[in-house]
Amino acid sequence: MAKRYDPSSLWPLAYISALGIVTVTVAVAFIAQRMMPHARRSLLFLTGVLIVAARTGVGPSLLASLLSFLAFNYFLTKPYYTLKVADEADVATLMFFLIIAAITGNLAARMQQEMAKRKLSLHRISSLYEFSRRLSSAAGTEEVLEALAAHLRQSMECTIVVFMADAEGVPRIRASAGAAYDVPQSDIEQAWTGHSSEPMAIGQWTFLPLTTSREPVGMVAIFTPCVGGDRGNYQGTGLGLAICQGMVAAHSGTVTAHEGKQGRGTCMRITLPSLRPGETGDT
Repeated sequence: MAKRYDPSSLWPLAYISALGIVTVTVAVAFIAQRMMPHARRSLLFLTGVLIVAARTGVGPSLLASLLSFLAFNYFLTKPYYTLKVADEADVATLMFFLIIAAITGNLAARMQQEMAKRKLSLHRISSLYEFSRRLSSAAGTEEVLEALAAHLRQSMECTIVVFMADAEGVPRIRASAGAAYDVPQSDIEQAWTGHSSEPMAIGQWTFLPLTTSREPVGMVAIFTPCVGGDRGNYQGTGLGLAICQGMVAAHSGTVTAHEGKQGRGTCMRITLPSLRPGETGDT
């Protein structure tokens, strides 16, 4: 199972690596003194800034730009080992170097962030496609619910318990995935009788309702501590339509998309063979 990426846990290492790369660049610039003229050695520092930006982010790249500017001035610009600049031409060189380093570092860091976002989006799409394929092959409600629990477990890395109402309207466990945690009966009853259409945090669990246009049919319990205590602040996961498509396909039905009323939104039309000829159910 892929680990959840947490940028905040890596930021100290990113800034330390920026400092290390600038230090290595200074050493390389000293070695290349006889092979490269003064102005061209600034390209070594620009290369270091780009490396930092590509591997970390905007903050470390800006730090690398500033440190490179100071190091280039202090070690490689006359008079050496001071921040003073004797030649006016060197002043312009240093200023252009700082501006270009900041711009290129920022652009490279943003490109790295966009690539990371696209990879994450691709992973989500692939995961949803696999989930949809599994739902399409499900033979009944039990397999659909097991697929739902397994997918949520993989996506959120949490213990998942799925409840569905029985014939008497009492929620019963129908599927689960992850470590074995007992959901307190009092929490189950409170979440079920709350009749809320929004996520409800009770104790160590967050309950997500599964409802139809008429009434609630079940709920999903998520063990809250494994997501860092983010209680009830869940965004859409794109599972609703996939779940619906899997359930409808299990009953030999179809789901089609149509333009919404007055050209606003989208209308999803569900057709089931159990309906009388000519009848369809719109949601």
